[in-house]
Amino acid sequence: MSVPIEPTAAVIYARASLDRTNERASVERQLEAARQLATGRGLTVVGEFVDNDVSATAHRGRVRQRPGFDALMAEVATGSVGWIVATEFTRLSRNRRDELALIEACTSAGVSVALTRGQDLAFGSAMGRMVAELMASIARLEVETMAERQTAAHAQRAAKGKPHWTRRPLGFERDGQHRDAEAEVIREGYTAVIGGATASQVAREWNTSGAISPTNGGTTWRSGDVLRLLRNPRNAGIRAHKGVEVGEGTWEPIVDVETFRAAVTLMSGRGTPGPRAQVFLLTGLALCGVCLAEGREVTVHVGTQSKPHTDGTRRRTYRCSARPGHLSRSLAPIDERVRMVTLGVMLGAAASGSAEPSPTVVPLIAQLGQLQAEAEEWGRSAVGAGAAVRSAALAAIAELETRSEALEAQIADVRRSELTWAWAGGKLPNFDELGEIFDSWPLARRQAAVRDVLARVVIHGGWKPVEMVPRDPDAAVMVPAHLQPRAQRGARAKVVAAEGPVTVVREGQK
Repeated sequence: MSVPIEPTAAVIYARASLDRTNERASVERQLEAARQLATGRGLTVVGEFVDNDVSATAHRGRVRQRPGFDALMAEVATGSVGWIVATEFTRLSRNRRDELALIEACTSAGVSVALTRGQDLAFGSAMGRMVAELMASIARLEVETMAERQTAAHAQRAAKGKPHWTRRPLGFERDGQHRDAEAEVIREGYTAVIGGATASQVAREWNTSGAISPTNGGTTWRSGDVLRLLRNPRNAGIRAHKGVEVGEGTWEPIVDVETFRAAVTLMSGRGTPGPRAQVFLLTGLALCGVCLAEGREVTVHVGTQSKPHTDGTRRRTYRCSARPGHLSRSLAPIDERVRMVTLGVMLGAAASGSAEPSPTVVPLIAQLGQLQAEAEEWGRSAVGAGAAVRSAALAAIAELETRSEALEAQIADVRRSELTWAWAGGKLPNFDELGEIFDSWPLARRQAAVRDVLARVVIHGGWKPVEMVPRDPDAAVMVPAHLQPRAQRGARAKVVAAEGPVTVVREGQK
């Protein structure tokens, strides 16, 4: 059953394209003007529909959703109103799709439009429809002309390297100056990625610290948010236009170009491959000793003891990922021993002179990215090519892979050196100083340190000691004397010499 049309029943529509403060000032002014017009005409307002901070134009070929406009069209379709009151026709439509929907709905329902800044539109006549279409065409012309001017202005600013940010980007003020607290966190993000962290691990660290908030409208960082932020050339002082780098910007960069390129290489999957993001130190890293004895390499994961202790707590344990019954070892003491031996190997290498201060790892990662990009190019050239070209491509790829492996080993060496020297002011730290540095790092960085120092960590079942094998077979492990018994138990190591306050041990037989 249709609802009879009430000629004096009216609905009001208001829209604002941009409302950064969300104070609704523009739409409230439109609503008030429309109410006054309706009252002066003797119309009864039966509904108000609003789209705040919503553009009516198409963006990159897609028309934005306007819930208020859609609800307005649904109300008109019921046939219960005779008038739509708005400020201007451009508030109702600035794209062809909405224009046709409006004209069709108003024509079918016999609805007219009253404008506070313009003449009435009666869609019941051919003249009224022509006027509406003409007004819509003029509005679209204005939008397209404005877009062309803005595009030209953006291109000119890009060519000159001037910042133009409609919204303040993280790490910067609108004028290109740094917002120091945010910029420092972003620098730490690049450092973490270069140190081996994944985007998920960086996101988790930022969510935990709360030092920086995403600009995606949410309060939680996701890996995609981190990737978009750290891949933005703006952070390196590079001006980009429509996704293409066009030159150097005039603002101070947060990180240098070399650091930016290295991080992008790693985030693009071209650098040294990193492990899946983990929550505990040895998950995805340590091996199950039972599986290893059977000829299989299976990593451990973390579980919880089934029976609580007398105090009601349940301790976390390392278990075999394939067969949990293989082992169940308390997590805390194993992590402590691995930490202890990791620090001891680092100090031993530094004390023996095998870990001199090394160049930064950044240019090495950049070289690695270039080698792998060359390999990808050779692979593309071989697709659909003749036998001779394919053979040459395979030979080139094999040679590039050999060079890449050598670079990866060099990167690991530099990282081990950086662990010992870079954060200690260029001097050899003692065990406690290095331990404080290690403990201050986020989990991803601590895991990277363990991977760079130890070639293998094996957790055996029962009470067998944890097996840790340094990457350097001749590595010395320097551990303070009072900690040495625990380190020796955990590392399957034997004492070979004692030197003052530290004990030098070598990995050996149990």
